[in-house]
Amino acid sequence: MVCVGTRLLITDNTGALEAACIKILGSAGGQARLGDRLVVAIKRVIPDKKIKAHEVRIGILVRARRRTHRRNGMSVSFRSNAVVLIDHRQSPLGSRIFGAVAQELRTRKQMKLLTIAQHVV
Repeated sequence: MVCVGTRLLITDNTGALEAACIKILGSAGGQARLGDRLVVAIKRVIPDKKIKAHEVRIGILVRARRRTHRRNGMSVSFRSNAVVLIDHRQSPLGSRIFGAVAQELRTRKQMKLLTIAQHVV
């Protein structure tokens, strides 16, 4: 379950490593699901990269520890909560996404993220 204050891993090559959720955009329940947009504060970064610590950015939740049930009867959960940083045009800031991303991004019209991801689960 991702809510306000949750620490998230950043799974792209922008140079940011960890972020904290500040706000969930477009969710009525107060909990983020796969594919939701989040406002995050960057907490840890790799030095000399384009993202700096304490910046506020927008990201998309691509992995969640909470079990997600699909229509075909399967349920999927991941080991960590992970987010990919995006810009104002909904395109990713990084050029690579490390690890797997959820198939639910396809229904949320995030095809650009699916094409640069290593694995789609």
